[in-house]
Amino acid sequence: MKKLPEAELEIMNVLWRENRPLKTSEIGEYCKQNNWTMSTIQALLARLLERGFVTLEKDGRIKLYEPNVKEEEYKSKETEWFMDKVHNNSMKSLVTSLIDSTKLSKSDIDELEEILRKAGK
Repeated sequence: MKKLPEAELEIMNVLWRENRPLKTSEIGEYCKQNNWTMSTIQALLARLLERGFVTLEKDGRIKLYEPNVKEEEYKSKETEWFMDKVHNNSMKSLVTSLIDSTKLSKSDIDELEEILRKAGK
């Protein structure tokens, strides 16, 4: 599975979030802040379709798009890529980077400790 460019990932995030088939115009509504033209959205969808990330169902003249890749599956692959390319597969490097660049609350730390305890079982 290939890493998606930011614009295509944004389209996928809309499809994953809405969790139903969407028309091109509906996708455009959810991406309004980008000021994308309808032809830009159609081009992004065509690329996603070509790569197998979405499926297309036609209902007359209406085109409905659905994710063909599960969000969790993509995130897992993206995380693997990130760990490999950015942190050289070092969990210590990743966690240190997160701690150094973020202000963790006591609640965040408690949650992380619980996650690590469960992972250790």
